[in-house]
Amino acid sequence: MEEEGHATRAQLLNEVTQLRQRVAALEAARVEWERAETAPRQSGEVLSTLYQAGQQIGQSLDTAVVFQCFYEWVSRLMAFHSLFVSSFNAEEQLIRCVYAIIEGQLIDPGTLPPLPLEPEGRGTQSRVIRTGQSLCLNDYQAYMQQSVSAYQVDPQGVLYQRDAVPEDGEVTRSALLVPMFLSGQVVGVIQVMSHRRAAFTEDNLRVLESLASQVAVAFNNAYLYQQAQAELAERRRVEAALRESENKFRSITENAADFIFIKDQTRRYTFVNPAMRRLFGAAADSVLGKTPEELFGPDQSRVVSALDDRTFAGETVNEIRGLHISGEQYFFNTIQTPLVTENGAVTAIMGIVRDVTERKKAEEELTIFKKALDSSSDAIGMATPAGQHYYQNRAFDEMFGDIGSDPPTTLYVDEAVGREVFQTIMAGDEWSGEVAMVGKDKAVLDILLRAYVVKENGQVVALVGAHTDITAHKRAKEMRLRLAAQVREQAQQMEQILATVPAGVLLLSAEGRVLQANPMAGQYLSLLAGVAVGDILTHLGHLSLGELFITPSTPELWREVKAASATFEVVARPVESDTEPEHWVLVFKDVTREREIQAQLQQQERLAAVGQLAAGIAHDFNNIMASIVLYAQMTMRSQTLTERERERMETIVQQAWHATRLIQQILDFSRRAVLERKPLDLLPLLKEHVKLLQRTLPEHIHIELVSAPGAYIIHADPTRIQQMLTNLAVNARDAMPGGGTLHIELARVTIAPGQTLPLPEMLLSQVQETGAAEWIRLTVADTGAGMTPEVRAHLFEPFFTTKEPGQGTGLGLAQVYGIVGVHGGYIDVETEVGAGTAFSIYLPALEASPTQTPASRTAVPPQGQGETVLVVEDEATLRMVLVEILEMLNYRAIGAANGREALALMETQGKEIALVLSDVVMPEVGGLALLHTLRERGNSTPVILLTGHPLGKELESLGDQGLAVWMLKPPDIDQLAQIVVDALHPNVIMPE
Repeated sequence: MEEEGHATRAQLLNEVTQLRQRVAALEAARVEWERAETAPRQSGEVLSTLYQAGQQIGQSLDTAVVFQCFYEWVSRLMAFHSLFVSSFNAEEQLIRCVYAIIEGQLIDPGTLPPLPLEPEGRGTQSRVIRTGQSLCLNDYQAYMQQSVSAYQVDPQGVLYQRDAVPEDGEVTRSALLVPMFLSGQVVGVIQVMSHRRAAFTEDNLRVLESLASQVAVAFNNAYLYQQAQAELAERRRVEAALRESENKFRSITENAADFIFIKDQTRRYTFVNPAMRRLFGAAADSVLGKTPEELFGPDQSRVVSALDDRTFAGETVNEIRGLHISGEQYFFNTIQTPLVTENGAVTAIMGIVRDVTERKKAEEELTIFKKALDSSSDAIGMATPAGQHYYQNRAFDEMFGDIGSDPPTTLYVDEAVGREVFQTIMAGDEWSGEVAMVGKDKAVLDILLRAYVVKENGQVVALVGAHTDITAHKRAKEMRLRLAAQVREQAQQMEQILATVPAGVLLLSAEGRVLQANPMAGQYLSLLAGVAVGDILTHLGHLSLGELFITPSTPELWREVKAASATFEVVARPVESDTEPEHWVLVFKDVTREREIQAQLQQQERLAAVGQLAAGIAHDFNNIMASIVLYAQMTMRSQTLTERERERMETIVQQAWHATRLIQQILDFSRRAVLERKPLDLLPLLKEHVKLLQRTLPEHIHIELVSAPGAYIIHADPTRIQQMLTNLAVNARDAMPGGGTLHIELARVTIAPGQTLPLPEMLLSQVQETGAAEWIRLTVADTGAGMTPEVRAHLFEPFFTTKEPGQGTGLGLAQVYGIVGVHGGYIDVETEVGAGTAFSIYLPALEASPTQTPASRTAVPPQGQGETVLVVEDEATLRMVLVEILEMLNYRAIGAANGREALALMETQGKEIALVLSDVVMPEVGGLALLHTLRERGNSTPVILLTGHPLGKELESLGDQGLAVWMLKPPDIDQLAQIVVDALHPNVIMPE
């Protein structure tokens, strides 16, 4: 039962649906029947409306009325919001709006830009113009996107680009575009637009097409009518202007003082004005029809005919010629112009002749007057009573240049003075005086001015100014006064300079009387000659006055003069005159300190040369001692030695190390020693060293240590500083055999910029960089016998000694000198025979805190494990002993004489070589170059360098390049064994 119920409901629904479809079909048939019934009636109404519109549109010849009528009739036939009528110019290819109305508001079409005819297939109006077919666009916005130039206009006439329409603004959504035809050509486009989409039908388009043809005809008729009216008005205006021109011409010619004429092609006068008739004293008819030959003489007629030939050739002539009429000479300015037809043919000529005889005579007189003015040396200028400049002579040009028509007052430096001059002469008075004026090159000139006016019939007709340049005269006067003042000022400055100059300057008469001396010269005169200003000078030191006045034969004019312990240089120069010198100038220089500095520098140069030689000797000697020490140590390890032989070998080793210490002294002196520098506080070190000295020096020598509280930190090698103190103490001991006091003092010294240095050889680099230099001064003084100047001169030279043979090596103070220098310090000595000696040592201060020396580790160096070691040493004996020692330590050793051989072995056996042990200084390729080359080739084999002298600053960067360690020559076997193991196994702790 339930299934039957569902089938019944489905059948009912189907029948209802069919019924509804029949009802809809009947409703559509009814609407179509009603439309068919009313269509003929509506069509008739439209045709009637179109007929009435056409009648009304065609009745007016005013374009504004035609378009307004068209708009009203279209409004009756369809709904829209805007209507535009555009014209098309085929030659310009431009579309121009000639009528626009939006929502009933007329828009000035002149505010809308012309649009170019767009390419085929683009634009709405352009498509209508190109195809001649109408468009009904019910989606205008989509179609408008095809246009290159598109815009929207609001009811106020505001123009918006396509993409710039305000969001709340209405846009065109439907449009009808209809072409306007005239003689089969599209002459314009009518556009009807609506804000609604699909607002227009095909019937609307047909209606608009019907009206468009009538609008095109009416618009063309109105345009032609307006053009005809404009041409008629223009013709009337031209005729009126022509009549007015004829009247003016007649009035001008009849009343003109100039001669006016017209000649035809036969050169006969066809018109002459009364002034020209009066020239010939004849009536008009006696001149008309005649040629120049009939009116003038042969000479004058040839001149006139030549002018006529040029004018008939098409040239406009303007010339001044002289003619003789009735026995008198006249000058005429003739202007002749050809009268040309439309095709360019000259049918006649018109001329105007002015009598300039009086003007020519005035010009000749004016030329003579100008020549006279130009010959004047004064600058003469003339101006109108209103102040406008109009004349200037040649001198004015040279003085002020061309000022045009500017008022002369603009030339004054102070324009108020210029106005005063102008007001004075305009009142009838003459003005004269000195003024400052601006010259041609913008330079200020001193001018003597005379200004006055020229009157005619009691009226001022010109302003005249005569200018005389007195600049040079005034400048010369001012220069003389200024030079006199400068001379006085320079004399005062010279006196001040002479009073402060660090040299003595005095003036002598030819007889030797001291006329003038600065304060420094007064002091020197008292010391060298015992005289003062006003006394007669007979000598200076050991030189007589005559010897001073004689010019020496050498290029050096300075003479050396000594007095007591002071040394001076003196030069005498005559004061030049026409005859014999009337005065002499003497200049003194105190060169005592300069001589001392020169002596110190010469000593330093000698010591540097000796040090260089000593360093070379020490290097070679070190290699020899290395072989001796190593072979002796190897022999001592032999088990077959007797006790006596072992003692002898021990003696050899001890003496070899003693010789090595002597080498170290030489290296210290030559500043080639290897230092282990670190921040070091000198005061604690001195206290400990004083305790040592008190135990070692004789009891009759008293030691005292003086210092202010605080730190005295330097960057130094403690061992070298102790060696330096020991050498100075020993030197003091030897100077005090009968006892005395050894005084040791520490002090801080600050040297500010510009401050006198304690020692002349001290460098000022720290002062220049930091503004002040901090130094630590160490003074070691004794109360011993002192030294003579001769001994003082050789004090620091190596191997120089005053002791008996066998009493000393002469290297103690030389080593002190080298240790001070290698620490960047300076040393000075003050000594006097019988008064003792004081050594003052200046070392650069350091702000860092002193570092603690780590405790040394002692361990028995282990044996090798058969690794291959490359030994690079140019000294064959030393190379052999190093190879033997390494083999004794259970290594496989191979030798190379230099870095070049070592690189070759590394190329062939590099994989087997575990360590490179190389000397630093070798021929061809040294140890440093060997290390650099290995690293450049990517070889990371550990390298140990052996050196007999310091490597300098290069050691600072060698660690970054893979240097394992470096050690001094001669090496100790145990030390060498430990270093090799550490280099081969840097991260392994070997068993004790």
